[in-house]
Amino acid sequence: MKNLKSFTLIELVMYVALSSTIVFSITVLAVMCLQIREKNKAILEVENQGAYILDKLTHEIRNARNVTAPLATATSQNLILDEDEALNDPTEFSLTDNILKIKQGSAATQDLNSPNISIADLSFSNLSTGSDKPSEIKITFKATYSVSEIKYEKNFYGSASQRNTP
Repeated sequence: MKNLKSFTLIELVMYVALSSTIVFSITVLAVMCLQIREKNKAILEVENQGAYILDKLTHEIRNARNVTAPLATATSQNLILDEDEALNDPTEFSLTDNILKIKQGSAATQDLNSPNISIADLSFSNLSTGSDKPSEIKITFKATYSVSEIKYEKNFYGSASQRNTP
């Protein structure tokens, strides 16, 4: 009789177990990589939109002719600026349903953040002590990304002074 070479049952079971362990490990690694990717996407979106909003607010404050609201030494959730350019006068920033909106003159209201990002705790504080000095506005808000199981939030702070005095 010929001597046939084949796998024993134990060798086959060990091969299947080892292969299953390797496939399972690769799957877990792939899932973890996807979760990290989504978390990084959330962080990037919050950082980019928060920086954009802060830049937009400081730019508009610096170029405004006058700050109508909030008044000196007051704090508000809305910011109203008088502009030199008639098309943009007044410029209003307001928070509605966690969306920061800008309205310039008679133009339509525009959203400054995407639906994936919600803005909360928006505050404009007028640090000026009187109307004879340029207004200095302190800005604070919290931007939050919350889609499915991914959540990331960050507080943003900034301030801006008018370049143009009344």
